[in-house]
Amino acid sequence: MYKKLKRVLKISIAVFFLIIAVKLYLDYKNIDLADYTSGISLDMLGFGNKHDNSDYKILDIKNLNQNDGYPTGCESVSAVMMLKYYGYTVSVEEFINGYLNTAELKLKDGKLYGPSPYEYYIGNPTKISGYGCFAPVITDALERFVEGKYTVKDLTGTSLDNIARKYIKEDIPVMLWVSIDMRQITEGRKWIIESTNEDFTWPSGEHCMVLVGYDAENYYLNDPYNNNGLVKYEKSLVNSVYESLGSQAIALIKN
Repeated sequence: MYKKLKRVLKISIAVFFLIIAVKLYLDYKNIDLADYTSGISLDMLGFGNKHDNSDYKILDIKNLNQNDGYPTGCESVSAVMMLKYYGYTVSVEEFINGYLNTAELKLKDGKLYGPSPYEYYIGNPTKISGYGCFAPVITDALERFVEGKYTVKDLTGTSLDNIARKYIKEDIPVMLWVSIDMRQITEGRKWIIESTNEDFTWPSGEHCMVLVGYDAENYYLNDPYNNNGLVKYEKSLVNSVYESLGSQAIALIKN
């Protein structure tokens, strides 16, 4: 009996030190043990869980691909992505045809005229020649779609740090105006705003993604462009591009 207890004690000690060794190795390699275990709580092992850390959060949201017929429709595709997250079954086509206000540019006396992208989607999102729109246009489309069941919150001007802490942390995805592949925005087509007679320059490369997560150094976004899916960029880069587009963002809040 004594020998048996002694053997059990030796095995227990060996297992304990093995667990400690594995933990130290994973910490050294910055590997999250939770990614490789199933049905085992790290709290049971006394190590805690990195995914409970306030510096880490990723929402499970299915990505939609705008290349499936909407080459310049990233705003609508991102909006539908959020709607589907909340259980709506609307298609991108239904959202565009039924709720998105669109308008075309017109040539008059050799000059190009059109509305403001704060009021309309400029062009046709099903065509490569389309331009895009800004947050108020999608806010209006979403408000008409949800019919008061959700509050459509235009978060324009809100820092990404605040968005991450107040919305992503609470399982609320947020649509952002950024750029394709987080490249620097350049000057695009110019036209005259009909209502104000002011010159306007389209920000070439404008793009919409859905912010779904963050960690200490990065933001995670669902990117509808080119079937990119879930992408990760350094926070400083996302902040820079986001601010260059006027810090535009939209969230849906259930009433």
